[in-house]
Amino acid sequence: MAKDNPSRSSHNFIDLTGKTFGRLLVIGKVQGYRRKSHLWICQCSCGNTIIAVGADLRIGDTKSCGCLSHDVLIERNTTHGLRHKPEYRNWRHMKDRCENPNTKAFNHYGGRGIKFCERWKRFENFFADVGPKPSPQHTIERINNNGHYEPGNVKWALMKEQANNRTNNHLVTFNGVTRTIAEWADALGTSYQSLHLRLSNGWSIEEALTTPPMKISRSVNFRNVLRPLKDWCEAMNIEYNIVYARIFQLGWSVEYALTTPIKSRK
Repeated sequence: MAKDNPSRSSHNFIDLTGKTFGRLLVIGKVQGYRRKSHLWICQCSCGNTIIAVGADLRIGDTKSCGCLSHDVLIERNTTHGLRHKPEYRNWRHMKDRCENPNTKAFNHYGGRGIKFCERWKRFENFFADVGPKPSPQHTIERINNNGHYEPGNVKWALMKEQANNRTNNHLVTFNGVTRTIAEWADALGTSYQSLHLRLSNGWSIEEALTTPPMKISRSVNFRNVLRPLKDWCEAMNIEYNIVYARIFQLGWSVEYALTTPIKSRK
């Protein structure tokens, strides 16, 4: 695998961290290049994460983890008159997280008992109860992170929180102490991106703040066999950059990182 070239990485480098491209929020840069462009780990609004090429993000060739094309097909076959509203996409992803075991985020939602209320299984009812999005940047958020998707427990909230260049007003209370995510990250000696991603993926506040990050090691234990990570990637026929980012930036287990198929980038 090609290593970062210091002279190339410093030449006209554009930091995409925190920027949004279509449905993708850039979490951070990962090692390596593809077609002479930096690689970035991104979180899709549907909950999936992918590694994307920076040039493709900037010119609009990569806009989602692959769910965009699927959504277009779904909307074409939806008969109700509200299918073209932006809130419909949020509703469908919210429903999938709770009811579709094939969705990567299912383990943090439906897999841990988060329910999608019966009334909201019709989009018309959800829209009548929650109303329109205040802006295109807003997404649905549960007020009680351990509660269900139901009337009284959701609100429209901004997904994009840029701790580096603006005040972070998302307050998190744990053990009687209330701080912003950025302040918790500083206090715990971890990264803002890691805490934000955990909470966005449905982790409880306690889990997000107390689960230690995985320590980086040249070798990993997979199915009771210790081998270098690069060797495991070759054996499993999966790209090293993606597995590295899954384990050491997103906190995935070694098993899940090596066995989860890579999503399409279009």
